[in-house]
Amino acid sequence: MSKPRFSTMQHLRNWYVVDQILFENDAKNVIKKGDNYKEYITLKASMLLNLNEFYQHIKLNTDKTVYKDVKVLQESAQNYAKKSKAIAALLVNKPEWKKLLTEQTVSQFKRSNKSLPVERISDIVIEAQFKSFAMDNAFVGIPLMENKFDLIPNDFKSEILYEAYKLQRNALIKLAKQSI
Repeated sequence: MSKPRFSTMQHLRNWYVVDQILFENDAKNVIKKGDNYKEYITLKASMLLNLNEFYQHIKLNTDKTVYKDVKVLQESAQNYAKKSKAIAALLVNKPEWKKLLTEQTVSQFKRSNKSLPVERISDIVIEAQFKSFAMDNAFVGIPLMENKFDLIPNDFKSEILYEAYKLQRNALIKLAKQSI
């Protein structure tokens, strides 16, 4: 039995979705340092390849949409990113997440050299968590829900692929923040 294939169109859409979540624009229009751009592209490609392996491993069926041109593809990516960000905004405002964000802010403030005000540290923590939630929704939550999965399958390979995705996602968020 063959594994379901993640369509080329989905790969392309996800390529744009990452930029929309992190920059609300195409990364090449935002990242000005050449080395940062190369590293960003490498990390993004690696993360998306890892996700493809994850999707194939869990036998995720993918959208077979064919876009008539690049503009329509980019608009689809913008809309998908907006949907993911809207869900992320709801999560960030839940009481249990507010508590966690407060704890993370306090922890960051204690580790900092106190050169940044606590409000700025709070903004940094919230923005990073928001972008993490948005990417998780776009690349894990929504695809799993659309395929009627309740949870990430609980096997060793799924867990390794998901953890690898999270490491790559965090590195992308950090690099994006440094590159603006």
